[in-house]
Amino acid sequence: MCLAKYSTGYCSLRLAGFSGYLLKQELGLFRKLRESWELINEFLEFPLIVCPVDRGAFVEALVLARQYQLLINDATHIALMARQGIQLLATFDRDLQRVDFITCCGED
Repeated sequence: MCLAKYSTGYCSLRLAGFSGYLLKQELGLFRKLRESWELINEFLEFPLIVCPVDRGAFVEALVLARQYQLLINDATHIALMARQGIQLLATFDRDLQRVDFITCCGED
């Protein structure tokens, strides 16, 4: 669909089913998207370590889940923390306070 017939000067840009004309009408949307991408880029500048959940980590998580009576997703976090030598966890989850080799910080 070409919007040139409306003499607006817009071309037939199509993005996610919307014409360029309609998208131009939503400049607020563009601003919000730009702000979101800026925040994502700032977050990616932090020194992050992405830990894979391999078979060994999963087995460690199963052991921790049984030992400390945790849900498997919580135990997986603890197993990955242990692998990285991380001992401090910011959480409101009281179940994790049962794990004796980490320190939980968060409001009670």
